[in-house]
Amino acid sequence: MSANANPSQFINITASARQELLKLLKLRLEPSPFLRLAVADCGCSGFPFMLTFEDTKTANDIQQDFDGLAVLVARNELEQVSGVVIDYEPSGDGGKFLIDNPNRQRSCGCSGGCSY
Repeated sequence: MSANANPSQFINITASARQELLKLLKLRLEPSPFLRLAVADCGCSGFPFMLTFEDTKTANDIQQDFDGLAVLVARNELEQVSGVVIDYEPSGDGGKFLIDNPNRQRSCGCSGGCSY
């Protein structure tokens, strides 16, 4: 991310993903106020994304709000997540979240299941 980039607008979430994530947050035994988009080490060629529910925000976190859904990203991961789009695809078996990384340059060939 360039030095002039606005960190408050780092990702996008579709309406269907937002709706499903809010539904999942409400179903938790102890509702969490935040969704975290994180980058994890994986496989042979890079960093896959993870979505987790979080109870607290740290001083290192940047928060982006989506009409009732607060998303956290660690400040040091902003460059990797910049431009990511989170979508939800419903299906007969419950559906799945899709994370599109427009910065992806290649796919890995190992069994780690990573693509970038």
